[in-house]
Amino acid sequence: MLLTSCFVNRPGVLRLIDEAIAAPDIAVGICSAATKAGFLKVVNSIVGPERLARLDVIMAGDDVTRKKPDPLIYNLAREKVNLPSSKCVVIEDSLVGLRAAMGADMPCVITPCPSSDVPDFKAHGAKAVMDVNVGLGDGSNEIVTLAKLFPPGAEAPNFDFGGGYGSSSSGSSGGAGSYSSGGYGAAAPVTRVTKGADGVVYDPDQFDADANRRSR
Repeated sequence: MLLTSCFVNRPGVLRLIDEAIAAPDIAVGICSAATKAGFLKVVNSIVGPERLARLDVIMAGDDVTRKKPDPLIYNLAREKVNLPSSKCVVIEDSLVGLRAAMGADMPCVITPCPSSDVPDFKAHGAKAVMDVNVGLGDGSNEIVTLAKLFPPGAEAPNFDFGGGYGSSSSGSSGGAGSYSSGGYGAAAPVTRVTKGADGVVYDPDQFDADANRRSR
């Protein structure tokens, strides 16, 4: 299953959604923390009603009792299509979204917005971090494709995007989202993740281990 947030105007996101819609064995959805009124206005304009009608899941912040970084919205989306988290991939653009995906135990690819102030998404657990200007790639520069994410016969999603844009989990140097040599390597060990009893992923500096909740 392919799940994305509401940043669908990032390069390559609409193309990847179209690839998933065309694949009979792949479910695809949009999960946004925005309120439904604002969310629908944006996605109707950018995604279009015809494409929206073919999605398997569409969820907004109003549809859940706890918003991101709580993993509830992604867990509910997964339940709607009856898939385990290991068979899902989340495309996000923010640290809050990444933490929601990780709280749901779903691998996450980050295509950051130009305004992002997060210096190292991979240290927070992202499987790959794309170039801020290139995103997932479009046209002659397609980087992340459905065929690469879900190879035929594979037991789990793949994050080796080939062509100098990725490596296997055993990894080469460069690191996901390091932007060195124009490539995106395997994600480095996660160093900034703490999951509470509530399933929410927190920054360790903002987590009270004894109380199992956010400290500030």
